[in-house]
Amino acid sequence: MINSSRSTLYRFLSLYAALYAGFGVQSPYLPILLDNRHLLPETIALALAAGTAMRLTAAPAVARLADRSMLLERSWRFAQPRRG
Repeated sequence: MINSSRSTLYRFLSLYAALYAGFGVQSPYLPILLDNRHLLPETIALALAAGTAMRLTAAPAVARLADRSMLLERSWRFAQPRRG
């Protein structure tokens, strides 16, 4: 039981590490890239805030959709230990 819990935890942590690695790599360079495109600081702030706002609004909407359609149960089967 403990080994399967650890396996699930490691898979979960790997998923989150992969998701946030992309953001962590791009976040220091994105404002510089947008500045090199001669955008105003206000436009850069708006572009970065729009991405954050989209994530904040999309997460609850997707969670509600997943709860309604039972997709959450199907999508997390990969995190369960294999039997047999």
